[in-house]
Amino acid sequence: MPSNKPKIVIRTDESIIEKFEYIAKIDNRSMSNLGEKLILDYISKFEKDNGTINIKTVNMGDNHGTINM
Repeated sequence: MPSNKPKIVIRTDESIIEKFEYIAKIDNRSMSNLGEKLILDYISKFEKDNGTINIKTVNMGDNHGTINM
């Protein structure tokens, strides 16, 4: 079943993608799940060092919830 979660698109080198895929397989995770875990870990560390980030509802506009980086 497709997810209704917003998407993050990352453009990078093929070798980085291959290494990321390898790590995800070793951790028995999908690449999406590993990416989400890494983002959550980074946010947690950032907030520990800098204080809680308070985000209000943001209108994503016409990008259908997709954030391109």
